[in-house]
Amino acid sequence: MSDYKLISDYKLIIDSAEQAMERPGDYQEQKKYYSSKKKIHTLKNKFIVFPGGEDIVGISI
Repeated sequence: MSDYKLISDYKLIIDSAEQAMERPGDYQEQKKYYSSKKKIHTLKNKFIVFPGGEDIVGISI
């Protein structure tokens, strides 16, 4: 049975956050990590957890 089928039987909470980082030296990397919302360079993270936060299902960076 695939992981998707196992997880689809549960309610999940998905949230995201931005973590500040040093500005990359390369211009293309700067464009990739610049957050116009925060006006700084950030790493974007997505978290998927069960309600209540008992277990983390996945993290995406």
